[in-house]
Amino acid sequence: MTYKDSYYSNIAKLSNIGTNILFQYDAPDGFRYVVFHFWNAISYNVRICKSPKDSLDIRNISFIKTYHYDINGNKSEAGFFCKVNCTDIFDSTSAKKVNAIIWEQFSYRLSHLLTGFTLTIERLKKEVDLLEKNLHNYDIDRISIDKLINYEDPVTLSTIEIIRTLYINKSKYNKGESFNKNLTFILNTPNHTLQKTSIDDKKYVEKLIELDKQNKLSDYIQESIIFFYEVYENEKTLKQQ
Repeated sequence: MTYKDSYYSNIAKLSNIGTNILFQYDAPDGFRYVVFHFWNAISYNVRICKSPKDSLDIRNISFIKTYHYDINGNKSEAGFFCKVNCTDIFDSTSAKKVNAIIWEQFSYRLSHLLTGFTLTIERLKKEVDLLEKNLHNYDIDRISIDKLINYEDPVTLSTIEIIRTLYINKSKYNKGESFNKNLTFILNTPNHTLQKTSIDDKKYVEKLIELDKQNKLSDYIQESIIFFYEVYENEKTLKQQ
């Protein structure tokens, strides 16, 4: 299990929380290793076989290719440069030797996985589709605000807040850039994950209830949904180019 801060800080930049990553590297000890990085939270460093002879020149800089599998089932590739003889970045320890400090580091990363809302456009689209359906029923008085916000479900609240933030900042949205790059700029979330607490959600619920009393909640959500769908169609166009 790899645990070096430098490793985790670097690997975290390559993907979102919840993403699984796989890569291999050749170490100066003459062996090839495969790293299984689960949920962008914990890694297992597994020795596989002896390295090919042509991969043992430790004077060179190695580009390590990484394979990503995200929470939506999408596959992608990335990578990073590393000195082959810089084994410190891949330093690891046996699971039996995990101490309080290492466990605390893992718990911190795991807490981000459990409390974060990973902002992929595919996931957000599914949530917005459901929100739009419920909003229609809310507008014709079939459901109350309780059902509309799914009884204060954190994912529903995050969805409303995210698309509203995008709408408020629509003048800053660069349609020539990807959805993820725009999120990094607008939401200031470098790993495309929104971190919130129960206190944050409670305050937001109070705001939505007040909008409901003022008969402004429907417009608040509807105009945000409309802009998100514009963003979604723009993303599809960018991927086709």
